[in-house]
Amino acid sequence: MDRRVNSVEPSADDFRQAFRQTLGGVSVITVAHQGQRSGLTITSLVSLSPSSQELLLSVNPTSSSFPLLQSARQFGVNVLNLNQVAVAQRFSGVGGCKAEARYADALWSCYDGVWLLDDALVAMRCQVNDILHRGDHALVIGQIQQLHSVMPACDEPLGYGQAQYGRFIPSR
Repeated sequence: MDRRVNSVEPSADDFRQAFRQTLGGVSVITVAHQGQRSGLTITSLVSLSPSSQELLLSVNPTSSSFPLLQSARQFGVNVLNLNQVAVAQRFSGVGGCKAEARYADALWSCYDGVWLLDDALVAMRCQVNDILHRGDHALVIGQIQQLHSVMPACDEPLGYGQAQYGRFIPSR
């Protein structure tokens, strides 16, 4: 059976659909500045350099969290586990959830102005080293200042693919 399709120049919708087929780990980025807290859910976290302990994430500058990120110049990265779908949904704005309300129903600790999820698989306090604008997104390069790794009740990472949250099942 021939499953090839016609090749066309991709539209933004084609691009989104193509990347929905990839499986990404789910993290929540937290930001706080001058008494305001917000954050967002991402699947675009990338290890950039182990020697400099830098990471890269992609953020839409129209996000309500982006101005806080630019001003604070620091942020938290919280790698979610399989039991934290509700946290991912709140931080993605499901049901109109915004700003401070995104922090409800979870346990958080503040480290030097950065909020980290107590039972994340891994939580990192980062400083912004650079922000590069590409297309309609900004690439944020952060350097890890503190790393917290706990033994949560669930140690399976939360994944996202085909527009759904789920688990990664390794091949045997």
